[in-house]
Amino acid sequence: MDAVGHGTLTTQLREGATVEPVEEYDRFARLVRTFTGAPTSTVAFLTASEQVFLGADGLPSELAEPRRGPIGHSFCQLVVNSGAPLIVSDARKHSELHDHPAVLDYNVIAYAGFPVLDSSGTAVAALCALDYSPRGWSVGEIAVLEDLAAACATELQLREERTIAVAAREAAERSDAFTNELLEERRGVAHTLQAAMLTDLPQPEGVALEAVYAPAAEGEEVGGDWYDALVLADGGFALAVGDITGHDIRAAAVMGQMRSMLRALLWEHDKPPSLILSLLDSISIGTGLAASGTAMLARLEPATGGTRRLLWSSAGHPFPLVLRADGSVEVPGGRPDPMLGFRPGCARTDRWIDLDPGDCVVMFTDGLIERRGETFADGINSLVAQVRSGNVTPSGLLSALAPPAVREDDVVVLTALISA
Repeated sequence: MDAVGHGTLTTQLREGATVEPVEEYDRFARLVRTFTGAPTSTVAFLTASEQVFLGADGLPSELAEPRRGPIGHSFCQLVVNSGAPLIVSDARKHSELHDHPAVLDYNVIAYAGFPVLDSSGTAVAALCALDYSPRGWSVGEIAVLEDLAAACATELQLREERTIAVAAREAAERSDAFTNELLEERRGVAHTLQAAMLTDLPQPEGVALEAVYAPAAEGEEVGGDWYDALVLADGGFALAVGDITGHDIRAAAVMGQMRSMLRALLWEHDKPPSLILSLLDSISIGTGLAASGTAMLARLEPATGGTRRLLWSSAGHPFPLVLRADGSVEVPGGRPDPMLGFRPGCARTDRWIDLDPGDCVVMFTDGLIERRGETFADGINSLVAQVRSGNVTPSGLLSALAPPAVREDDVVVLTALISA
């Protein structure tokens, strides 16, 4: 928690206020150690004279209690000042760092840090892993650090917007004439921020991807629905949609962390979707995030003789539909596995569908099909009718099934058209 007032965390630090460690940043530090195996990791913010470890795991004893150190001993200062990553395998052999106080006094030998940006795009902190022995940083470890730094930046920006929103709400309560205007402004900021967290889809050869996200028609216009697509080293790629429990800024923050952890797992582990979802659930609980919600994770394998296999697993999430090239619609049967955060360690199932050129996969969140007074089956039947009619673009399905006038929940639609 921020220690004083409603000023943003970075403003408090600049003004010299005492700020306590932040659990969310500690969680990012734990994730860094989990994925890199480094003995120490930090999320370090800078003042004019100090580095303040608002997130840390494995700090040496002389820094663990004060959670701060002199800025002159900081490699993180170099990351923040430059706004660029710093990757060092052995600082003792580095032409500019060999006599740095961090090396001489703290025995920091290997370092990998990325900048953490605030809402204005300014680097205000660094997320890093450090080692007291020489080590090479793998491509996978660097990719994980970059993703975690981006997720940490999202957490920082959401905290800033939440702080601003609280101040705006209290000001609005003191002046009713401005209440609606100020709250609408905050909702707009939150919605813009969430949209920025969603992926620019890759366009791998032989597959056309499209996606759309739309917030609930009422409320804070920010929530836990998300989509993602990630090209994999073997020529296949992963597709994901999910719905983290909640419809507020907190849900969006948790969504951002879960999405980043899932990306890191996909990068690090060549495992089927069911095992990746199990790992995601375990890490979420082990790091204290304890997220709950649904997710659909699919892996589209490289083409074999013109056919591509879609291997997928559902954690409490609606199954994907397939519009075949001949116009028929395939609706997989069966029941999804338990949602994330519900039964950690439970067995999860992989299912598969073979896809040929002209087939189109439709993945979605339940906001597309669930309506007050209708059953789940009613919603699926309406979706099947739209898909069978040839309406398979995400924006077309959104307009037909969940226009603003009837939309009660966030909606994500993701489609993958096999073209070769």
